[in-house]
Amino acid sequence: MMRRKVVKEITEELKYVWAYLLIHGCVANSDEWDFYGGFDTWKCPVSIASIREKALTVGINWNKTDVPLSQDVSRFNGTFESASELEVTVGTLYLTDGSKYIVTSDENEAVTLVNLARQSMKQELSKVDLLAEKI
Repeated sequence: MMRRKVVKEITEELKYVWAYLLIHGCVANSDEWDFYGGFDTWKCPVSIASIREKALTVGINWNKTDVPLSQDVSRFNGTFESASELEVTVGTLYLTDGSKYIVTSDENEAVTLVNLARQSMKQELSKVDLLAEKI
């Protein structure tokens, strides 16, 4: 019996979220949030710019790549400080050459989203809009 492979719908929203992460995100070694705040990005041997270029060159495997998820996390602020709460976005990106990358938002995600909203209100195309059209 042959199984039919179900291909999910590639929406403009899905492309936009990935375009956002490929411009404003970070490449991480793990999708586990570090105790001191942040994903393990400082040891990662690849930059988000190189992943972005590779995605444009070889393409994204949309059958494996899924919608990035939002996570509520805590960040260590110091010995005598309370932890702060932060919402981050993290997803796993698969390219058509078989490579896999964990991509996360950075600590300034809220500020970046506000700036993108301002551009949208002015009806200007942002870098995210332009990349979303290409991927």
